Amino acid sequence: MNHKISFYVSILLLFNATNMTAEENTLVTQLTAYEAASVFHYTYIYNPRGDVVVETKYKQLSSSSDLQNQQLTVWEYQDNVCVRRIEKHWNVDDWTDDNVVEYVYSGDKLIKEHYFDYRYGNAELVRVVEYQYYANKTLKSKKDSGTGVKKTVSDFIYNHKSNLTEQHIRNEQNAMRLLYSYDDNDNLLSLLYKVKTGDAWTDSLRTAFYYKNGKMMMQKTQQFIDNSKWENLQRIVYEYKAENGKIETETYQYWHQQFWKDELKYTYKYNDKGYFLEKAMYVPLYAKWRRSMAIMYDKFKYDKGTEISSQYDFWGGEDGAFVRSSIIYEFNDEVRILDAEKIILSYQPIGNDNNNPTHNDSIKKNTIVIYPNPSEGIYYFNNRIYDVEHWFITDLNGKIMKKYNNSSKSGVIDLTKLPAGIYIFHAMTGKDILYQKLMKK
Repeated sequence: MNHKISFYVSILLLFNATNMTAEENTLVTQLTAYEAASVFHYTYIYNPRGDVVVETKYKQLSSSSDLQNQQLTVWEYQDNVCVRRIEKHWNVDDWTDDNVVEYVYSGDKLIKEHYFDYRYGNAELVRVVEYQYYANKTLKSKKDSGTGVKKTVSDFIYNHKSNLTEQHIRNEQNAMRLLYSYDDNDNLLSLLYKVKTGDAWTDSLRTAFYYKNGKMMMQKTQQFIDNSKWENLQRIVYEYKAENGKIETETYQYWHQQFWKDELKYTYKYNDKGYFLEKAMYVPLYAKWRRSMAIMYDKFKYDKGTEISSQYDFWGGEDGAFVRSSIIYEFNDEVRILDAEKIILSYQPIGNDNNNPTHNDSIKKNTIVIYPNPSEGIYYFNNRIYDVEHWFITDLNGKIMKKYNNSSKSGVIDLTKLPAGIYIFHAMTGKDILYQKLMKK
């Protein structure tokens, strides 16, 4: 049974019902993910507005605490919007471009995305996504085409309250329609899927949503069979804590021989401040709900769980053993999901000049703004301002330690292979030579 839609609806219910965003003046600076025998470390650099500009992924070598470079993602901003995303992988002794996405805007609206593939050395345009908007700035259409991608067109229709009422999706082989309805409070009441068979539209699936006092109590999905009748497929029932209105249980059931049969149940716990502590999964065995596994949130800092683990209970496997699952966690101001056994998050308050310079990224005479500084090896500068063509690093004696031809116009400086110390960064822009002292921890 496909739980994808129900799963994400449940995530929104859970995180809207809890106070996960406690303090907005903190940012995730490092994430450690434990996945079976592997441990991965992610580090983050932010611009002055608090936008992520660099994510670096490392793999911890099993024989030591040394880290091996894996992947690097760079987001470039101009006029407070992201204009380019670059993804790289580590190749022997340096970062190599994998793919680049360029974003094109008209005013404040994204109108195009260009996807380039660098796997064979040269940039190849492999995909283009185009967006059109109504006069009120709501999305009117999305066109997706490119190498190896079916040309797909999606059209969007709204009601007078700007609620999405219809979505039409079509490509060379298939066509689908999604129809939405709402109550007077703008709560989603139903979602109907139709597919095109020949020249006719045929009902396929429909989901109904039921509310009480503004809270979703149930969602029920049915499938259209034999071109003649609707049959129950799945439903999810939600229960809330009476004292604070937070979601307490979430029960999945499937339709079997004219009866609803239990499939899974999740229960939720919170601490005395109302922050999320645990999501436990139960399975029906021997006519009872048996606790199988749980995702637990612990070691709170800035009112946020910094250690999240997924563990078996008795009926799921070895009691207390870690198990890989889809862990829901808060990354700054958004909800993310990562498949792992355990996640450890490190936070840092906004305003630390080393990682979040509060000064403007403007060129002072012969200097370039680089952050974080000091760093453990990865630094960043806004190349949309400086347009650096190539750069090199020297030690304090003038010895060249590293050279880099900045053909991809990246703002990343990687000194992870150099020993701790003080270095001088020299950048050539075509007009000027810019300098900055870099301190490596």
